[in-house]
Amino acid sequence: FPVTIARSGKHPSRLDTTTAQSKTGLQHVTSIKSKPRKPKQRKAVAKEGRKKRKSKLLGAEGSNPKIAKESESVPEFATKGLSLTPSDESGRINTCSCATKECRAACLNKAGRGAMTFTQKARLAKTDFMLDNPHHFMGMLHDEIDAHEKSATKKGKRAAVRLNVVSDIPYEKLHPEVFEQHPNVQFYDYTKIHGRLMNPDGSPKQLPKNYHVTLSSTGVHKESNWKHVRQHLNNGGVAAMVFAVPASRGKKKGGDLPTHVHDEKTGKTYRVIDGDIHDHRHLDHVYNDAKPGEGLIAGLRIKGGKKMLEKAGDFAVKVQPGQTHVSIPNIHD
Repeated sequence: FPVTIARSGKHPSRLDTTTAQSKTGLQHVTSIKSKPRKPKQRKAVAKEGRKKRKSKLLGAEGSNPKIAKESESVPEFATKGLSLTPSDESGRINTCSCATKECRAACLNKAGRGAMTFTQKARLAKTDFMLDNPHHFMGMLHDEIDAHEKSATKKGKRAAVRLNVVSDIPYEKLHPEVFEQHPNVQFYDYTKIHGRLMNPDGSPKQLPKNYHVTLSSTGVHKESNWKHVRQHLNNGGVAAMVFAVPASRGKKKGGDLPTHVHDEKTGKTYRVIDGDIHDHRHLDHVYNDAKPGEGLIAGLRIKGGKKMLEKAGDFAVKVQPGQTHVSIPNIHD
């Protein structure tokens, strides 16, 4: 299921994309596929890459609002993330093949420092570098992960890396060697591509042991992915769901999240935990004393105030003041 890339007549310096997807939504971004290399070869390729690109690929804690809270909330981990240009904003490739219109509108790509022109140009430059120099890109990524792990170990912490801060690229398919060659690093991501997490029959896929992926909800409406989110929860996974509840701003406390989500079709009820406390969803079952096989919904408050809430539309699940249980109607039958 490759991405077909063709030159644009209007903008010859950029590219138009046409995405062919499987029924499960799994997208193989073949343009960033590169041959796995041995560590010594990788070092040489990384060195060549740094001559082409002076700045680093991975951003530290505080460089993005999605991972900025980690140092205080999850002190045992040192976290870095790779921020590319999301969705089709690069004009060359769609890095979020299952993004919805509302999801794009509410994306944290331009939250905080992300709104700065410098940041947007930096993310676009990384995306271009990935497409134009895939071997050097992967060499540098491996090298930076190695350095991050060494630095974290010196501080008495474990290294964590979020490969898709505002993108949704299936690295487990394109570059499984990333997880194999860095076994002591905890990788984690969010995805809206349910095919990354489930087989066609709904059974869970086997991901690398050090890679945790959370399925992101696209809301509760007829075109939403609730049936896949429900299946993922039934498989014991963690699903992220944005609620129409204001986030904290300055000293003003954020609104209360619901405590449970009830599915009217199956009669099952799922527990909602506060996903705004930290970004490390791989720790949710431990931190929240989850029962074996219990699916958890990581509730997220809408960021960006009333304007963002309006843009988000049905992407953000509506919650009435004081409402503790949210019911989801049988929307897909």
